[in-house]
Amino acid sequence: MVTVHIRLVGGKKEKKCDPVRVHAKSSLDELEKKIEELTGIPKKHQHVEHNGALVRESSMVSLVSFKTVKLNVKHAHVKLFAKYKSCVEKAKRRIDPHDNVIQAVKYYEQLQSGGIFKIYTEMKAFSDSYHANVAAWTDGNINLIRKATWEYFKERHDEKRGEEESDFECKFEKRDAVFGGRSANTIAKVRMHGESGVVTYNVKPHHNAPTLQTAGREPDIFELLQYPLLHKIGVCPKALIIPPTARAGTRTSTYIATVWDGDLQLLQDIRNRDLTAEIMVQLVMLRVLLFITDLHKQNCGRFGTTNNLAVIDFAPNKQYVVHDKIENAMWEICPHKRLKDQWQRLRDQHDRNSWLKIAKVYFEKWELAKNVEEARMDLEPIKEDLKGRDIRFLPREKMNSPTPQLEDYIAKLYRNIHNLKIVLESLPN
Repeated sequence: MVTVHIRLVGGKKEKKCDPVRVHAKSSLDELEKKIEELTGIPKKHQHVEHNGALVRESSMVSLVSFKTVKLNVKHAHVKLFAKYKSCVEKAKRRIDPHDNVIQAVKYYEQLQSGGIFKIYTEMKAFSDSYHANVAAWTDGNINLIRKATWEYFKERHDEKRGEEESDFECKFEKRDAVFGGRSANTIAKVRMHGESGVVTYNVKPHHNAPTLQTAGREPDIFELLQYPLLHKIGVCPKALIIPPTARAGTRTSTYIATVWDGDLQLLQDIRNRDLTAEIMVQLVMLRVLLFITDLHKQNCGRFGTTNNLAVIDFAPNKQYVVHDKIENAMWEICPHKRLKDQWQRLRDQHDRNSWLKIAKVYFEKWELAKNVEEARMDLEPIKEDLKGRDIRFLPREKMNSPTPQLEDYIAKLYRNIHNLKIVLESLPN
């Protein structure tokens, strides 16, 4: 029998493993299996040295001639971690941030797959502290958005086609201003199995993921609920929640793809005299009832020449409150500061009752109480999918779990719906 002393190196502190006894005729493969048991380093990622030379490249082809063997073992990705750390630190100091962030994500992917963060606690601590930042910095990168989008639709295509042969199409175009929203958006033209034509999607990072922030921001569970809700009440195109590509190694990048309706006309393209009180009241309702902000000219419009509001981008409000005097909120709250002049002009053409009567038309049309519950049910599988990918949600009001956050939000939403219903039912004919 041979006594083998294994010392784990490569980290800040060396670690001596308990000596093990192995048979003198054990092969190197068997020895490497024993090393994996003791250190946790998979065989293919082991860097094992004996007397300063790699065991696989040394003259030590067997253990027969030894009574005692001393081995230094480290993970083969130790040098790769140093490169990853260098890229992250350079990006933090704004040294070629774009290139360094992209490279850091590639290194992270290799490190994660190799399991190095399970071996060295200080490397895991560094990754836990800074990789959320890296993820947030990459959120606005068009290439990563497109990569995640392509993988998402390809997976849906494969699920639909089963064993059938079917062509998949996913092409990307630069976002044109006509699509509205933010410059970080991209356009995807997709045709999956069973679809007769190409469907155009406007794809954007989730709203709480701006580019090159100093801290990562998790997706907001409210935003993920509001998209299906807005679609159900008819003011937003159908939206799909696209999780980050596993190969990007991010924890905060979540993307939202809305089906593009070519009949949509943005507010920025509507003449002031053509902007109606009906559109403005609907914007106020979204702000007051559903706690939605960022409802400006580039994010909102109408479908065709109708008075039906269309929203293509927005932000969830940081504060959501119950309006006990909701008739005052409906009269006094402007949907966005950039719309203040138009809001003031249109409101001045009405009294409170006539303004609220417009709201009553859309309140009844939207059927909010029913659609809130349906949107919540639609969100459940999406929420579980993101949680399964270890994607955290934005904490609110000292609630770390998305479930109580959502319950609190929906409870306040229902109270506002109830309060407005009472006000609208009491309006004179």
